[in-house]
This record gives sequence, C-alpha cells and structure tokens, in this order.
Amino acid sequence: SSSHIAYGSIRMEPVFMILGQSAATAAVLAIDQGRDIQDLPYETLRARLLQDRQVLEFKSSETKPQSRIQASKLQGIVVDDDDALLVGDWRVSTASSHYVGNGYRHDGKSEEGKHTATFTAAIPTAGQYEIRMAYPENANRATKVKVEIIHAAGKQELFIDQSRRPPIDGMWVDLAKLTLQAGRCDVVIRNEAVDGFVVVDAIQWIPQTTN
Repeated sequence: SSSHIAYGSIRMEPVFMILGQSAATAAVLAIDQGRDIQDLPYETLRARLLQDRQVLEFKSSETKPQSRIQASKLQGIVVDDDDALLVGDWRVSTASSHYVGNGYRHDGKSEEGKHTATFTAAIPTAGQYEIRMAYPENANRATKVKVEIIHAAGKQELFIDQSRRPPIDGMWVDLAKLTLQAGRCDVVIRNEAVDGFVVVDAIQWIPQTTN
C-alpha cells in the first residue's frame, strides 16, 4: 500500500543521504585529481568522508554473555521451572542474560489470576531451610508477585518485586528461613492483581547448619 511505501521511504532516507554524500565527495575528489572516479583510491575517499564526520563503521553495544546455571550444580534442593506444575499458558523464554536451566517462563501479561506455578520439594530431613526464588529482572516485570510457601506447619504469603534485581548473585531473592518437617514443601507463584509480566525460573531450598 501507499502507506507502506511511504514508511519504507522514511526508513531508507538516511541511507540515500549517506550514499548521495559519498558519491558526490568521490566525484569532486576525482575531478580535482584529474582521474576517473573508478581509479580514486579508497583511502583518499575514506579520509575525506571521515573529515566530513561521516560514520563509516558502527559497532553495536556488546551483548552480555548469557549465564545458564544447571540446577544440579547448585547446593540444596533446586526445582527448575521445567519440573514445576504449571497451570495457564506459561511461555518459555531465554531473552534474559541469566537463568537456571534451559530458560525461564513468563505469563505473557495475560489471563490475570489464571496462572500458577507450583514448585515442590521433597524435604529429606527436618531442620531449618533457607528458601530462595530465582528470576530474571526487567523493568516490565510485575512489582507485586504473590508467592505462597506451603508446608506441614502451615502457609506463608509474601510479595516479590520482579522489576528489581535480585540481591543474591543477581539471580536469587531470599523468600524465608523456615523450620521444615521431612516431607513436602510447595512454593506457589501466582499472577493475581499484577502490573506487569510475571516470570518463574527456579526455587531453591538450602539446609542451614547449626553450630
């Protein structure tokens, strides 16, 4: 359509301007030196274009290397999102530069209140455990993500701001330190009443040693 043609022309306009400037500069230099434009040394043209402040080389900002941590290499009990019980359309992503396992998942900022991710650990022995949650932060993340910790002694509820960088190694946030009985412990993440994307990556249970 005409609108697409006009938009394409706008996008190409800087290219046409650069080509026009380069061609005109080459023609003037060739005339001044009394030679055919095809015989004009590139270094001569390049020096003049740089003098005229034309950008000849552009280096994009370096991409941060991705940090993929395997759950098996972490201490304690780690449950990745691949092993969580997922309800709703959780979409796999690897866009972040750091995550556990092969990726993480987000709720697509859709169907609010209908997504849950349940991470279940089999606690081998009773004792105190530090429970952590991994998530890749971003400004478009929800600032009040509901998290429930369910265990034999009851249930705790808290909220996590996923737009903020996790304080532990840039990946983990401490949810709680609890005395757990041997058996099942669930961490449930919900997308209820949120103002951005909810992401799920991994939950870690670290046994605490006592002196």
